[in-house]
Amino acid sequence: MIIYIYHRACCLTFQQTDDKGVFATSLSEEYHLVATTFGLTKEQLWELSYKSIDYIASGESVKDCLRALWNKEKKKMFLR
Repeated sequence: MIIYIYHRACCLTFQQTDDKGVFATSLSEEYHLVATTFGLTKEQLWELSYKSIDYIASGESVKDCLRALWNKEKKKMFLR
């Protein structure tokens, strides 16, 4: 099941992808779909993925590590 909610005023988002084998999609394809559906820029798409770290089922140390990786990749992504 895939659910999208996007409101430009407050950037409320919810994106859920479940069971790639059943839905024949990937997370990259889902991000592409949400970006094209809502006309998101690269910066907005990055922010969406970055904020998702807050909601993973893991401890703060893992989340902090992921945030550091995202910030490192952000620098590479936007230098192009």
